[in-house]
Amino acid sequence: MKFKGYSWHHNPREIVFENTKQLNETLAPFDKSVVQNTGRHNMRISGEGELFGDDCIEQFKELLALFREGGSGVLTIAGMPSVYAEFESLKLVGKPRPDVLSYSFAFRELMEEREDKRREIIAAENETLWDISYRFGIDIDTLVRLNPQVKRPDILILTLTDKSELPLNSVLSARLDSELDVPADSLSVTVPYSDRLCKNADMLSAYSGDSRVFIGQIDESISVRESGKHLLRLNARSLAARLLDNEAEPLVYANPSNQMMLDRHLKPFGITSCEEERHPLYDSIKIDKGMSHWQVLESYCAKRYGATPRIADTRAFLKGFRAQGEVIFGSDGVRILEMTDSLRRYKLISETRVRLKNTGGYDSRVVNDNPDAAALTRVRYVNAVADNISLDTARRIIEKGNRESRLVKIKCAGDLTDILGKSAVIDGEKGFLAVGLSYSLSDKGEFTAVSLRKES
Repeated sequence: MKFKGYSWHHNPREIVFENTKQLNETLAPFDKSVVQNTGRHNMRISGEGELFGDDCIEQFKELLALFREGGSGVLTIAGMPSVYAEFESLKLVGKPRPDVLSYSFAFRELMEEREDKRREIIAAENETLWDISYRFGIDIDTLVRLNPQVKRPDILILTLTDKSELPLNSVLSARLDSELDVPADSLSVTVPYSDRLCKNADMLSAYSGDSRVFIGQIDESISVRESGKHLLRLNARSLAARLLDNEAEPLVYANPSNQMMLDRHLKPFGITSCEEERHPLYDSIKIDKGMSHWQVLESYCAKRYGATPRIADTRAFLKGFRAQGEVIFGSDGVRILEMTDSLRRYKLISETRVRLKNTGGYDSRVVNDNPDAAALTRVRYVNAVADNISLDTARRIIEKGNRESRLVKIKCAGDLTDILGKSAVIDGEKGFLAVGLSYSLSDKGEFTAVSLRKES
């Protein structure tokens, strides 16, 4: 439940929607009485609930401050139409118990005329789509369709073992973690407990606007009892986890192709497409016992493209992943709540020494010209003969360390789950790449923490 930007920590135990009409009865002598309907009363929304935890008194003080503040606002209750209302009463009821306070409340609907629908508005601070939806008398789906530049909050869809789909409307918290250098993304969702969900939850999908930002298998269903509530936590990993969890058949591929990778190592696990190539890789790939399907894919992409594969949704990017678009952080773009800028010298490689012939030692050197690495001695050895690689591999090892040595982390309000792989500008400085994100949704709000690497 939400009112004027305040979200209840725990939804009330009981809610009553009281709708009444004003009926006047006129008695006529020696005849039937006449009943006249003069209109309905403003709806009264009342209920009772509990505040749990060590901070239950502070929670009540927050509610009391909201009550004393006065003024009308939009009251939003899951599963019911939002209403414009005034906070009418707030009471502490019953005998206080340790870490629990019982209370009752009432709101009174205000039947004010809504504003004209046909106009452009600037959303007020903390005003949500629900607020605007009620104020203009237009449902959220239509509001989003008419304003494609506005993102709709994440929508979570659960697929059950019988293949039926179920929207999760009562999400208490959610966390999505995604990194370019980590094969599988993860999504954790907490909802009110349900036997049906606990026993039959199979797949989990998350959408941001029209874009699906996650699809994956549910690995864990955890029943949690805390603060008098029964919750269900669902933990899922993206489709790449299937490749990590399954061993590939030991054999040797001669001249493998992208189509072969797709048919044998991707499609069996729900990944349906990848880049097409006219010619195969004119080389061999050996699959040792114990190698996972992901390791086979990594080995192929390293040999063919010198890249790390990435699986996004149901598509594999064998040449590496980069998303279209640029995100601007700072005064001219996305507001920064927190930022750290780290120089990680432990990532720097001062030089690589390379063996280019069957006889002799590691006589060739590739030296890092990055000034930050000048005072370091951190050497790597590359056997170009045994590993069937070129001198370029030694250069890429140094370049990779240089890129990873600087990492900027930014925390922003809202949903930025489509940022992974996009280029970024921070306070006018260009050349950053979004390499990781951690999105969280809870009673504290909606935030995205973004990791950015300096690419140029």
